Amino acid sequence: MKTDKKLLFIFILLFTGTTAAEQIEGKVVKVLDGDTVQVLDSAKNNYRVRLYGIDAPEKNQAWGQNAKKALSRAIASKNVVVVINGVDIYKRTLGTIWLDGYNMNGSMVSSGHAWVYRNQGQPTVPAYLPYEKQAQQASSGLWSESSPIPPWVWRQQEKNKQE
Repeated sequence: MKTDKKLLFIFILLFTGTTAAEQIEGKVVKVLDGDTVQVLDSAKNNYRVRLYGIDAPEKNQAWGQNAKKALSRAIASKNVVVVINGVDIYKRTLGTIWLDGYNMNGSMVSSGHAWVYRNQGQPTVPAYLPYEKQAQQASSGLWSESSPIPPWVWRQQEKNKQE
């Protein structure tokens, strides 16, 4: 293994918290929203991948379509590597998507198209917090709004409306 590939492998393990670098290599065949995609591997297995550690606005929420378009521009129809971080309650693969050595999950946060995902108030990937802060300070993307509503708050508001 070349030195640069060894470093990338080590970085992936450290950055994503993955102990075994289980991964999928395939083509992004569909972008469903700002944090969920379909990936087709060479064996024609189709995976629904939820970008691990981030939470993009919902499709019907302010900035939702912008987030989807940003992710589409970045990775639609491209070959990616997905480092698997687990499976969520909806049976989607939780993964960190890499395109040409770039962490696309972190990129969505740093460009202001997603928040760092928080579970019970704690960030799932604390390493993304500086990206969120930088996007907020630069008023990038959804941070150009004075008080953007996080998707977890928006989802709860929508649920309350239906009750």
